[in-house]
Amino acid sequence: MKNLILMMFLMLSLTACAGRSVKILDANWASMKHSMPPSPKDKLVAVTNVNMEYCMEAWSGSFGLMDEVVKKVELNYNIDYIKYPSFTQTQGRPCVQVSGEGYRVAR
Repeated sequence: MKNLILMMFLMLSLTACAGRSVKILDANWASMKHSMPPSPKDKLVAVTNVNMEYCMEAWSGSFGLMDEVVKKVELNYNIDYIKYPSFTQTQGRPCVQVSGEGYRVAR
């Protein structure tokens, strides 16, 4: 009985940490299409609030996950920039989430 209680406590403590989200970065602008933030001369059109997650198929570390989630947002929402992007990662998973405001350069 003692071992069962100890095992249950151990399992509960491990699952409590599994879904914890960790803040990676807050920024002013993010884009994979443009190397610089928009200039004051650029006419930007607010498109929508964005919220997206990118997960790697196989775990190989965390490098490049933020780039990939930004590219995925730009393709899915047809935007050029994310204003005030907030990046988070769920611990123990090869996934990064981003949320922010999507903007397109008016042409």
